[in-house]
Amino acid sequence: MTKLVPGSRRAQNWLFCFGSDHTHPITGESLAGCYVRIRGTTNAARRRMFAAFGPHWSTQYTEEEAAPAIARWNWREIPMPGARAEEYDTHTERRGDK
Repeated sequence: MTKLVPGSRRAQNWLFCFGSDHTHPITGESLAGCYVRIRGTTNAARRRMFAAFGPHWSTQYTEEEAAPAIARWNWREIPMPGARAEEYDTHTERRGDK
């Protein structure tokens, strides 16, 4: 399980995976076995994920935590939805992750 540190200011790559019942917010395609990669602090990455997918995702992992599952289950990385991801304020980390 991911060790989330509330308010962590350390930017890193986070991987967010989806469950078998999750679908893409724009295309409607199944996201089972897929993940997205977001660079940011713990909270900034989560906010960006919620901005793009709402509550329709499963788990937040560090790259190291996700690596075994990616290899074992052949998870596939997908891009963030462009239009909705642009709604996210990308300058959050520079403002102190507020």
